[in-house]
Formats: sequence, structure tokens, C-alpha cells
Amino acid sequence: MRTSIAQAVFILVPGLAMSQGVPGTNVAVDLGVTTLSMRGDTAEVTYSLRNSTSSAEQLFHFTVDAPSPVVRILVPQPQDDWATNVRYRSRSVAEWVMLGDQMSPGQESPPLVFSAVGLPAIVTYWVRGYVPPPPLTPGDTLPVVQPADPLVTSSVQGSTVGIVPFPSDLRPASLLSRLITLTDQMCSDLLWITSASACGSLRARLQQASQGVTQGDNGGARAQLESLLTELGAQHGPGLPVNDNAYWLLKVNAEFILSRIPPSVSTLFLQGSGGTANPPTLALSAAAPSATTAKYQDSPAITFSSGNPWITVGTWTAAPALARGALTALGAVQTWLGLKNSDDIGTNFDLRVEAYKNGTLVAAGQTLCVQGVTRNADLAKAVTVAFPALTATTFDGVTDVLSVKVLTRIGTTATGAACGGHSNAVGLRLYFDAASRAAQFAATF
Repeated sequence: MRTSIAQAVFILVPGLAMSQGVPGTNVAVDLGVTTLSMRGDTAEVTYSLRNSTSSAEQLFHFTVDAPSPVVRILVPQPQDDWATNVRYRSRSVAEWVMLGDQMSPGQESPPLVFSAVGLPAIVTYWVRGYVPPPPLTPGDTLPVVQPADPLVTSSVQGSTVGIVPFPSDLRPASLLSRLITLTDQMCSDLLWITSASACGSLRARLQQASQGVTQGDNGGARAQLESLLTELGAQHGPGLPVNDNAYWLLKVNAEFILSRIPPSVSTLFLQGSGGTANPPTLALSAAAPSATTAKYQDSPAITFSSGNPWITVGTWTAAPALARGALTALGAVQTWLGLKNSDDIGTNFDLRVEAYKNGTLVAAGQTLCVQGVTRNADLAKAVTVAFPALTATTFDGVTDVLSVKVLTRIGTTATGAACGGHSNAVGLRLYFDAASRAAQFAATF
């Protein structure tokens, strides 16, 4: 899986009393994470760094905590002006040091890139200003003693997005719990999300996704995460409550969790109520039929004349709760066909099935020139109609409605010409809703 986000984030480290600070700490920076991506198990982050105009020192060191050891760090251009390190004493870091002219206030770095195996998380960074060493005098004693820890004594620190090792528990429920904790940090301590309502809504989606996973409702869990990603996009941008750090951290982690929740495949059966012949209520149900007598639905009369139009046999509708998440695939529809009138023996038929979301066509498939259809219900002809690949379509599980419409016409060839047999029929009969005639299809959410 590859996830890419390519907008800039800027984090301003509050300015200090520059003339009075400890040498090395009289800097403020605009830190930008310009790209965050994952490929397989490896995450890569790109920073843009600008020495703020409020700084009293040139920028010398930029160090990012790297709990997951760095596997690649790029030396910026021109390479002679930069050095990189992946260890600071005993600490794993990604560090860039300016060897040439240090960055004066107002100057910006080239892209600073590193990658590591793991997931994005909240980490610490440090920046240090350049302080010329005092000149040596004959009384100075070598070697010069290094400060106990310049990251502590001579640096300014802040929080940004970095890379940490994968947790030991990679089950979706555990990953969701981790992401809820990160969201709480972003909403409270860091204020990367500045709206209480946005925090509450995003957290609620993560909790509902966790509940779905716990209850085995993969489709529901996926739907909540997909809704979270949609909401993130709507709440992120200039003047909006979700800043870039929060956006990237939530987005990449949510997409990683989505990749670990398998799609939910539901078998939906064509059912009817209110009678055996042409029942007035047609529905889609997850419950397999058990009746011994099939119901049937008849089409009106069909004829090849006047353009051989498609004629509706019936439309079956699912309760909203049955369609939740991103619909990514539809399996072939299994049907059983018969004749409304025995005089039509020898008529060939085309069969078409259309799938809709709230009345908008999502996908359609058809089978041409079905032959051998008979009036005898015991000899009903089994026919399947396959759907092509479809564009993922999100159903909210609350108000969105999935429905399928079955249509027929006189049988044709691929060119639209009649494929033989009669040119009209009293009607086509579709059998369904019985153990032996369990008309059905699979939907993947």
C-alpha cells in the first residue's frame, strides 16, 4: 500500500527572548512536513525547515528522534554543505547538520528526507543555533570537554510526526486503540486539532470502528474509517481545525488499519412478501430462504419491435443496515427463469441486472440469448449475470439504499440482432425465495 500526502505543514516554535537565551537556543523555526508516505512496511517523511526571521542565531543542527532506526537518510543538495547522522550518542535519530553557510534567519532548507520501518507517530525534534567556539588561549587545556547533552542544554525542542516501530499487537482493535490515544494527544496536549466538535466526531468514528471490529462487523468498521478519512479531508486546510500534522498522522494510520481489516462479503438473497405470485414487496435479505415453494415475479409483455426495449421484471431493495462501507465488488447474480405462458416456448431472452445506490446506477451486467426457457416451474433454467468491475461506492449504513433491478428483452447477439426464436413473448418469469430457487448475489464492502 502506498499512501502519499503532499501539502506543507508549518509549526512555529514560540520565540524566546533571543538576546538572553542560552547559546544555541536563540532560534525559532517553521518546520514543514511536506510528504509522508508508506510503501509496504516502510514509512518515509520529508521535512522542510526554515529559520524564522525572529531567530537571533543561524541554524546549525536539526535532529528528529527516530525510535525506529533509520534505513535511509538523504543528504541534501549541495552535499558538500551538509552532513547527516543516524545516531546521537546512544540515541537513534535522523539528523542534518549544516556544514557550509549556516541557515540565516529567513532562509529555508532543501527537502530533508528519511525513512524507517514502522508507523507514523508523535516524536520529538530538536533544533540548535550556531554558536562560534571561543578562541583558544595558551592557558586552555585540551581536550575540550563536551557538554553533558547538547540536545538538552543547547537546543530548542518541539513535537512533529516521525516514525516508530510497529507495535507488537497488529490486530485492528489494538491499532485503533493506539490511534484513539494519539488523537487524544492531538486534541489536548498538542492542539493539532483545535475544534472540540471535530475532536469528538473523529474520536467517535474511531471508537465505532473499534466496536465494529470487536463484533466481527468488518464492513461497519471499514465504513467508519472511510468516513473518518472523508471528514479529515473536509476539516483540513487553511483556517480549518485539523492541521497538517493531525491530518497526516490520522490519515496514514487509518489507511494502514483499513488494509488490515478484510472486506466483508455478504450474500444477499432476493425475497418477497405478500404472496407467491408477484408479491407486492420485494426485498434483499441476508437470510437464506428456507421455503419449499418458490415465489415468482413476471415481466410485462416484451417484443423485439420498437427497438427491443428493456422491460423491468422487478426491483429488490435492501435495508440500509445491510449496505455499509465501500462497495468494491458485486458477485454474479444467480437466477432461475421460466415462461409466463407456454405459447412462448422457443423464445430466447436477454437478462440484465442493474445495481443502484439511492437510485443512481452503480453497476450493470447482462447475459445475452438465454435459450431453453420453459413453462414448467420444476424445469426452471438457472441463469447467472456477472457484473463488471465497479468504482468503489460508499454506503453509510443508515440512509443509503442498495437495490437491484432485473430486466429482460427478446434475445440478441452481441451486435443487437435477434438471436433466433420468437420476436415477442407474454412475459418472462423469475423464480426466487425458496431453498431450491435461492436467487442471490454477493456484495463486498
